[in-house]
Amino acid sequence: MRAFLDACVLVPTALRGILLRMAEAGAFEPVWSERVFEEWKRADLRLHPDAGGALAVEQALLRDRWRTSMVHGDATLEAQIDLPDENDIHVLAAAVTARADFLVTANTRDFPQSAMTRFGVGLRHPDAFLLQLFDGRADDVAQAAAMEHDLAKQATGEEFTKRAFLKRIGLPRVAKALT
Repeated sequence: MRAFLDACVLVPTALRGILLRMAEAGAFEPVWSERVFEEWKRADLRLHPDAGGALAVEQALLRDRWRTSMVHGDATLEAQIDLPDENDIHVLAAAVTARADFLVTANTRDFPQSAMTRFGVGLRHPDAFLLQLFDGRADDVAQAAAMEHDLAKQATGEEFTKRAFLKRIGLPRVAKALT
């Protein structure tokens, strides 16, 4: 299964970590585009202005690890797509070009079902996507969530439950399934 990861699911470090751990476990093949990486970079630098070097390294590692995951835009295809926010057209076009089974985005409202059906790409919020993976890979999801939870506690020095952590990063149904 191929899943196109929108920038909004790559920006939150913990969410990105869980998704990529699931990809590492073989649950799906991630795909993305240079424009999505650029959006990720801009958003991340707004949140962490001093993190440019670390982000460049991480993006380089992702390019190296998943060498066939980077897709390029198709202007002809983009001209055929109509979405409420024209800034999202490149995302759907890249997902179609990648032959992704799903577009994983937290901005599901920006991708009407009619457009998704027309281009044959499923739409999943990351919570729903991970819950879908949970059905056959509960241990992998649990392990990925636990690892990111531990990293977040170490990074912040705070104590918080795994359930609270997962809810905070936008995964309330996964939190409920795991606790």
